[in-house]
Amino acid sequence: QTNLPVILPGAFPNDHELTGFATIWLNTAELWREAIRRLTDMGHRRIATIYWNETPNLRGVTVTEHRQILAEHGATPDPALIYATAVNQAEVTMAVKDAMAKSPSPTAFLCFSDYFGVMVYAAAQEIGASIPSDVSVMGFCGYPGAALLSPPMDTVDFQYENRGRLALGKLVRAHQWFIPEANGAGPRFEVNAKLRKRESVRNLNANTKEPAYANAE
Repeated sequence: QTNLPVILPGAFPNDHELTGFATIWLNTAELWREAIRRLTDMGHRRIATIYWNETPNLRGVTVTEHRQILAEHGATPDPALIYATAVNQAEVTMAVKDAMAKSPSPTAFLCFSDYFGVMVYAAAQEIGASIPSDVSVMGFCGYPGAALLSPPMDTVDFQYENRGRLALGKLVRAHQWFIPEANGAGPRFEVNAKLRKRESVRNLNANTKEPAYANAE
Protein backbone atom coordinates (compact mmCIF):
# COMPACT_ATOMS: atom_id res chain seq x y z
CA GLN A 1 0.00 0.00 0.00
CA THR A 2 1.72 3.16 -1.23
CA ASN A 3 -1.28 5.45 -0.72
CA LEU A 4 -0.38 6.97 -4.06
CA PRO A 5 -2.72 7.11 -7.08
CA VAL A 6 -2.04 4.41 -9.68
CA ILE A 7 -3.68 4.09 -13.08
CA LEU A 8 -3.34 1.24 -15.59
CA PRO A 9 -3.68 2.63 -19.15
CA GLY A 10 -4.22 -0.78 -20.76
CA ALA A 11 -6.42 -2.96 -18.57
CA PHE A 12 -8.74 -5.94 -18.75
CA PRO A 13 -12.40 -5.40 -17.79
CA ASN A 14 -12.05 -6.54 -14.17
CA ASP A 15 -8.56 -5.24 -13.39
CA HIS A 16 -9.96 -2.33 -11.37
CA GLU A 17 -11.59 -4.89 -9.06
CA LEU A 18 -8.65 -7.29 -8.91
CA THR A 19 -6.01 -4.61 -8.24
CA GLY A 20 -7.93 -1.75 -6.65
CA PHE A 21 -6.16 0.57 -9.11
CA ALA A 22 -7.81 2.98 -11.51
CA THR A 23 -7.91 1.58 -15.03
CA ILE A 24 -8.47 2.72 -18.60
CA TRP A 25 -10.51 0.16 -20.46
CA LEU A 26 -11.69 -0.57 -23.98
CA ASN A 27 -14.73 -2.72 -24.70
CA THR A 28 -12.76 -5.01 -27.01
CA ALA A 29 -15.62 -7.50 -27.35
CA GLU A 30 -17.84 -4.81 -28.89
CA LEU A 31 -14.96 -3.55 -31.02
CA TRP A 32 -14.37 -7.09 -32.31
CA ARG A 33 -17.99 -7.09 -33.45
CA GLU A 34 -17.32 -3.78 -35.19
CA ALA A 35 -14.41 -5.32 -37.09
CA ILE A 36 -16.60 -8.21 -38.22
CA ARG A 37 -19.34 -5.79 -39.23
CA ARG A 38 -16.83 -3.83 -41.30
CA LEU A 39 -16.09 -6.97 -43.31
CA THR A 40 -19.66 -8.21 -43.67
CA ASP A 41 -20.94 -4.75 -44.61
CA MET A 42 -18.42 -4.86 -47.44
CA GLY A 43 -19.89 -8.13 -48.65
CA HIS A 44 -17.51 -10.64 -47.10
CA ARG A 45 -19.13 -13.89 -45.98
CA ARG A 46 -16.22 -16.31 -45.86
CA ILE A 47 -13.83 -14.80 -43.34
CA ALA A 48 -10.70 -16.49 -42.00
CA THR A 49 -9.59 -15.51 -38.50
CA ILE A 50 -6.06 -15.59 -37.12
CA TYR A 51 -5.54 -15.12 -33.39
CA TRP A 52 -2.78 -15.49 -30.83
CA ASN A 53 -2.54 -19.00 -29.43
CA GLU A 54 -1.48 -17.76 -25.99
CA THR A 55 -4.71 -15.88 -25.27
CA PRO A 56 -7.85 -17.59 -23.95
CA ASN A 57 -10.15 -15.63 -26.22
CA LEU A 58 -10.42 -13.43 -29.28
CA ARG A 59 -10.46 -9.89 -27.90
CA GLY A 60 -13.05 -10.49 -25.22
CA VAL A 61 -15.09 -13.21 -26.91
CA THR A 62 -14.62 -16.96 -26.91
CA VAL A 63 -14.14 -18.89 -30.13
CA THR A 64 -17.72 -20.13 -29.81
CA GLU A 65 -18.99 -16.57 -29.36
CA HIS A 66 -16.87 -15.45 -32.30
CA ARG A 67 -18.55 -18.02 -34.53
CA GLN A 68 -21.95 -16.88 -33.28
CA ILE A 69 -21.10 -13.26 -34.12
CA LEU A 70 -20.01 -14.29 -37.62
CA ALA A 71 -23.31 -16.10 -38.12
CA GLU A 72 -25.31 -13.15 -36.76
CA HIS A 73 -23.69 -10.94 -39.39
CA GLY A 74 -24.33 -13.39 -42.22
CA ALA A 75 -20.81 -14.82 -42.43
CA THR A 76 -19.89 -18.51 -42.48
CA PRO A 77 -18.96 -19.68 -38.95
CA ASP A 78 -16.64 -22.39 -40.27
CA PRO A 79 -14.28 -23.60 -37.49
CA ALA A 80 -11.82 -24.70 -40.19
CA LEU A 81 -11.25 -21.01 -40.96
CA ILE A 82 -10.18 -20.11 -37.40
CA TYR A 83 -6.44 -20.38 -36.79
CA ALA A 84 -4.59 -20.05 -33.48
CA THR A 85 -0.91 -19.33 -34.12
CA ALA A 86 2.14 -17.98 -32.38
CA VAL A 87 3.34 -14.46 -33.17
CA ASN A 88 5.51 -16.07 -35.79
CA GLN A 89 5.72 -15.46 -39.53
CA ALA A 90 6.16 -19.13 -40.40
CA GLU A 91 3.02 -20.18 -38.51
CA VAL A 92 0.94 -17.34 -39.91
CA THR A 93 2.13 -18.17 -43.43
CA MET A 94 1.11 -21.80 -42.92
CA ALA A 95 -2.34 -20.67 -41.79
CA VAL A 96 -2.76 -18.34 -44.77
CA LYS A 97 -1.67 -21.05 -47.20
CA ASP A 98 -4.05 -23.55 -45.64
CA ALA A 99 -6.97 -21.12 -45.78
CA MET A 100 -6.33 -20.02 -49.34
CA ALA A 101 -6.07 -23.64 -50.48
CA LYS A 102 -9.65 -24.33 -49.38
CA SER A 103 -12.51 -24.31 -51.85
CA PRO A 104 -14.00 -21.84 -51.69
CA SER A 105 -11.17 -19.81 -50.22
CA PRO A 106 -11.84 -16.94 -47.79
CA THR A 107 -12.32 -13.47 -49.19
CA ALA A 108 -10.91 -11.81 -46.07
CA PHE A 109 -8.68 -12.35 -43.05
CA LEU A 110 -9.63 -10.91 -39.66
CA CYS A 111 -6.52 -10.58 -37.51
CA PHE A 112 -6.11 -10.56 -33.72
CA SER A 113 -3.82 -7.54 -34.09
CA ASP A 114 -2.24 -5.38 -36.75
CA TYR A 115 1.00 -7.27 -36.13
CA PHE A 116 -0.69 -10.46 -37.31
CA GLY A 117 -2.06 -8.44 -40.21
CA VAL A 118 1.46 -7.45 -41.24
CA MET A 119 2.38 -11.14 -41.30
CA VAL A 120 -0.71 -11.92 -43.40
CA TYR A 121 0.49 -9.29 -45.88
CA ALA A 122 3.85 -11.06 -46.11
CA ALA A 123 2.20 -14.46 -46.52
CA ALA A 124 -0.10 -13.14 -49.24
CA GLN A 125 2.90 -11.77 -51.10
CA GLU A 126 4.65 -15.13 -50.81
CA ILE A 127 1.74 -17.00 -52.43
CA GLY A 128 1.17 -14.30 -55.04
CA ALA A 129 -2.15 -13.04 -53.65
CA SER A 130 -2.90 -9.34 -54.06
CA ILE A 131 -4.48 -7.30 -51.25
CA PRO A 132 -7.34 -6.44 -51.54
CA SER A 133 -8.01 -7.73 -55.07
CA ASP A 134 -7.54 -11.40 -54.15
CA VAL A 135 -8.10 -11.25 -50.41
CA SER A 136 -8.89 -8.50 -47.88
CA VAL A 137 -7.19 -7.97 -44.52
CA MET A 138 -8.71 -6.42 -41.39
CA GLY A 139 -6.39 -5.53 -38.52
CA PHE A 140 -7.16 -4.77 -34.91
CA CYS A 141 -5.32 -2.48 -32.44
CA GLY A 142 -4.03 0.55 -34.35
CA TYR A 143 -0.32 -0.07 -34.90
CA PRO A 144 0.87 3.22 -36.48
CA GLY A 145 2.88 1.40 -39.14
CA ALA A 146 -0.28 -0.20 -40.51
CA ALA A 147 -1.09 3.09 -42.24
CA LEU A 148 2.23 2.91 -44.09
CA LEU A 149 1.68 -0.53 -45.62
CA SER A 150 0.84 -0.99 -49.27
CA PRO A 151 -2.11 -0.90 -49.28
CA PRO A 152 -2.75 0.84 -45.92
CA MET A 153 -4.45 -1.61 -43.55
CA ASP A 154 -7.99 -1.21 -42.28
CA THR A 155 -8.07 -1.56 -38.50
CA VAL A 156 -9.81 -0.76 -35.25
CA ASP A 157 -7.50 1.86 -33.75
CA PHE A 158 -7.16 1.72 -29.96
CA GLN A 159 -5.74 5.29 -30.05
CA TYR A 160 -2.85 4.59 -27.71
CA GLU A 161 -1.73 8.22 -27.70
CA ASN A 162 -5.13 9.40 -26.50
CA ARG A 163 -5.15 6.74 -23.80
CA GLY A 164 -1.78 8.01 -22.59
CA ARG A 165 -3.10 11.58 -22.48
CA LEU A 166 -6.17 10.42 -20.57
CA ALA A 167 -4.04 8.52 -18.05
CA LEU A 168 -1.82 11.53 -17.44
CA GLY A 169 -4.83 13.83 -17.12
CA LYS A 170 -6.46 11.51 -14.59
CA LEU A 171 -3.26 11.42 -12.53
CA VAL A 172 -3.00 15.22 -12.57
CA ARG A 173 -6.59 15.37 -11.28
CA ALA A 174 -6.29 12.37 -8.97
CA HIS A 175 -7.87 14.36 -6.13
CA GLN A 176 -11.16 13.94 -7.97
CA TRP A 177 -11.17 10.15 -7.68
CA PHE A 178 -8.33 8.86 -5.47
CA ILE A 179 -9.11 8.04 -1.84
CA PRO A 180 -6.01 7.14 0.23
CA GLU A 181 -6.28 3.90 2.22
CA ALA A 182 -9.51 3.02 0.44
CA ASN A 183 -10.31 -0.66 -0.13
CA GLY A 184 -12.21 -2.23 -2.98
CA ALA A 185 -12.35 -1.57 -6.69
CA GLY A 186 -10.73 1.46 -8.24
CA PRO A 187 -12.50 3.63 -10.81
CA ARG A 188 -12.70 2.39 -14.39
CA PHE A 189 -12.48 4.91 -17.23
CA GLU A 190 -13.70 3.72 -20.63
CA VAL A 191 -12.22 5.13 -23.84
CA ASN A 192 -13.33 4.91 -27.44
CA ALA A 193 -11.57 3.38 -30.40
CA LYS A 194 -11.85 4.46 -34.02
CA LEU A 195 -12.53 2.38 -37.10
CA ARG A 196 -9.87 3.22 -39.68
CA LYS A 197 -11.27 2.63 -43.16
CA ARG A 198 -8.28 2.45 -45.47
CA GLU A 199 -7.55 0.34 -48.54
CA SER A 200 -7.09 -3.29 -47.47
CA VAL A 201 -10.78 -4.28 -47.47
CA ARG A 202 -12.39 -4.72 -50.86
CA ASN A 203 -16.05 -3.87 -51.35
CA LEU A 204 -17.66 -7.01 -52.78
CA ASN A 205 -21.11 -5.46 -53.00
CA ALA A 206 -21.84 -4.80 -56.65
CA ASN A 207 -22.88 -1.25 -57.54
CA THR A 208 -23.14 -0.08 -53.94
CA LYS A 209 -21.41 2.66 -52.04
CA GLU A 210 -19.15 1.88 -49.12
CA PRO A 211 -21.13 1.86 -45.84
CA ALA A 212 -20.80 4.93 -43.64
CA TYR A 213 -19.83 4.69 -39.95
CA ALA A 214 -20.37 7.25 -37.25
CA ASN A 215 -16.98 6.65 -35.60
CA ALA A 216 -14.84 5.98 -38.64
CA GLU A 217 -12.16 7.65 -40.68
